[in-house]
Amino acid sequence: MTDEAASALIGRLAALPLCAGWPDHAVAALVRLGQMMRFEAQARLIRQGEPAGGAFVLLSGALDVYRSLPGGGELDLAHLAPPAIVGDIGLVAEVRRTANVRACGDVEAFCIERRLFRAACELGDPSALRLAGETVARIGALNAQLMTQLAAALPGAPAADAVPTAAVRVDEEPDFDHRPFLPLLKPFQAMPPALCDAVNAWLTPRRLARGAALYRGGDAASGLAIVVRGALELRPADGRPQALLMLGPGAIAGLPAALAGAPHTVCCYAREHSLVLELSQAACAELETNDAPPALALRAAIAQSVADSALALGNRLAQQVGLQRAQSLLAQQA
Repeated sequence: MTDEAASALIGRLAALPLCAGWPDHAVAALVRLGQMMRFEAQARLIRQGEPAGGAFVLLSGALDVYRSLPGGGELDLAHLAPPAIVGDIGLVAEVRRTANVRACGDVEAFCIERRLFRAACELGDPSALRLAGETVARIGALNAQLMTQLAAALPGAPAADAVPTAAVRVDEEPDFDHRPFLPLLKPFQAMPPALCDAVNAWLTPRRLARGAALYRGGDAASGLAIVVRGALELRPADGRPQALLMLGPGAIAGLPAALAGAPHTVCCYAREHSLVLELSQAACAELETNDAPPALALRAAIAQSVADSALALGNRLAQQVGLQRAQSLLAQQA
């Protein structure tokens, strides 16, 4: 890319909400992590099922987002116009694409390459880390919306005897040495032993008895908890017993409230006797400005967990809505 072309691209990106408030040098650093791409009508930018290779910042034209259905056919999901960004979940987490993205007419887009982006994050590049933080926050907000929508889609009326908000019930004395098991858990799998030990030193082990509430809807965010043993269950805040999502070993509870510093919108109970590793809300807030290796490792683990939850919640919501539509059609045919 020539200096003139790079300067023009910096100007175009700086005008987008994506880079709102960014200084020119930060936008210039972002430009070095990708390239301009042009697509003709009907070209596919993203293919469902493929590993995520990057994100696309739409500069001109329009995009259709749709899912390929089993047995053939398509399900339209969205129509995007500038200044949309699509595929950014793949920048912060290892995921496969859950939908296709197709150009409607001629399209110009800036493609941020995952390989370059991840390398920049590992080197502590401020622009890459800033975009990663903003992306994780956006996906966290999406998770909160998905949980609300899923809770509304689940059957059943609110429990009349819903338990009011109360203090978390925990046992502060772990009943076994959890440290040898950490490398088996997803958040720790990519960490060398020394880094794994350093991250563990930031965390506090807690035991939860079966049925204990880690938090309830309306509780202030108190941090996050990595499940080591057992399982947790997310439920609607209104007391219904239906599970929104199951969190097994390696999953992280407390998101997205911990990211936003906002009250929880769902309840989290121990489905069985469990052990979790907690990080306080104050420590969560400090992660964004701490570039020490343990903090970067925790940020990467949080990003992957938020992405995994978004995909799981999206699939669960699609299944629930699909079930309701099928039941409605069967009722009409009866």
